[in-house]
Amino acid sequence: AGVVRGAGEGALLDGDRIIVLIAMTLKKIAAPLEGVVDFSTGVVQTAYANGGSMRYVAETLKLPSVVAATGVKHVHHAAVASDVGIYFEANGHGTMLIDENSRHPAAEHRPDRLRSKLEALAASTSDAASDVRSAAQELLRFGTLLSPSCGDGIANILAIEYCLRRLGGMSFKQWLALYADLPSQQIKVSAGTPSLVKTIPNETRATAPEGLQEAIDAAIAEVGGPLGRSFVRPSGTEPVVRVYAEAATPAECQALADCVVALVKKFVP
Repeated sequence: AGVVRGAGEGALLDGDRIIVLIAMTLKKIAAPLEGVVDFSTGVVQTAYANGGSMRYVAETLKLPSVVAATGVKHVHHAAVASDVGIYFEANGHGTMLIDENSRHPAAEHRPDRLRSKLEALAASTSDAASDVRSAAQELLRFGTLLSPSCGDGIANILAIEYCLRRLGGMSFKQWLALYADLPSQQIKVSAGTPSLVKTIPNETRATAPEGLQEAIDAAIAEVGGPLGRSFVRPSGTEPVVRVYAEAATPAECQALADCVVALVKKFVP
């Protein structure tokens, strides 16, 4: 999705912003359920998620977040570890899962499942618990609006429209203004053997070649500024090493990107 900010100027409402919007809506819907039914919520992004989005999730929404490896199969797997898992890659691929970790037929009717608890609350006839009943009903409906399989663009559009209305008629510009993206760069560095670069499972740190990660850490400390962040990973489709750099200012971001690109050329022949 996109929004026009000024004459001829547009902005992209990407997966990082979609994840924030859905998480905000989830918190609002679930507020009456606090203390009534306990469930874990997890927000899953990749290392390519902008730091502005990551900080908003952690500091403003105060939701636990996980960084998973690039690719839907990785973020989906991480999301099912929570009762309610929300994942979106920056490119917009993603969804929200409710009780996906209990969809196995053997657990379908288990009474301690979150979905079973919500269904029981949704069917309650007690007037004293009307707000709880309504919240349970809405959360179940919200879960069916988003497809449990990522890639359903129509479902995501409908979910975004619902979220904006549920959050008081939030406009696209208000959604965009929730946080500011940090300046970032993605660069491809040609390499004869990109597979020499090895990383930890979520790809945020390199484990090989020896000394590369320590050199990246030193570059971040030297030129990256207080919000500097950078990582490298081998491409799975091209003979390149992919570099991501992010910082508080464009100048810091450029300096960090230049340093890390030079390090890749030095360590990866």
